[in-house]
Amino acid sequence: MRAEAAGTLRLVAIGASTGGIHALSTFFDALPSKIGVPILVTQHLPAPFMSVFARQLSNASGREAIVAEDGLRLLPDRIVIAPGDAHLTVDISGGRLIARLTRN
Repeated sequence: MRAEAAGTLRLVAIGASTGGIHALSTFFDALPSKIGVPILVTQHLPAPFMSVFARQLSNASGREAIVAEDGLRLLPDRIVIAPGDAHLTVDISGGRLIARLTRN
């Protein structure tokens, strides 16, 4: 992993599919324990499995991991997971990053 010189990093966004928990574990093992920005994860799983996935990811990463709710404030070093039944986007309100969910 290398740091980018240009611009300011505001968040990290990750998309995962089959084998996601194992790939994400490897990723988080290589990531510094504090990066100072929110981490967003989208994993292809049905909505009922997301809370279990959040617990697994929290255990594997050593970080807080939660399933996103609309309007949730994105905090540094916290993992926010897109629910299985919505798209996760980011809005800025009052200079703060906020999770927004849209459902089709």
